[in-house]
Amino acid sequence: MGYTGFFVFFLLVLFIGLLLVVLPKILAPKVSEEYKLDPYECGEIPVTEEAWSRYNVRFYLLALAFVIFEVEGVFLLLWALNPRGLGIAGFIEITIFVVILFLGWIYMLAKGVIKWE
Repeated sequence: MGYTGFFVFFLLVLFIGLLLVVLPKILAPKVSEEYKLDPYECGEIPVTEEAWSRYNVRFYLLALAFVIFEVEGVFLLLWALNPRGLGIAGFIEITIFVVILFLGWIYMLAKGVIKWE
């Protein structure tokens, strides 16, 4: 008698799982096999000769710089929520942090990472 809730929950999970597997097979649009052999499954014709082309390393460097500055922005946001709670030591630490971040930005400018041509 104590396992009734477990079995009801198990059957409910099984039903929802099967529903999530079967429903897309029924409702999904059917695509012909010739489109599946294209370089892009969406059916778009590639703009270059080949589907695989090399990207310039500047795209990756810019994306990496963006991620780094976004993560540093989260750290600044956490400090900004409670600046008085950290006291003068927290202020000095965040000042050093911002100076290092600024020096990194200057270094990226000097190396031409964020200069777009």
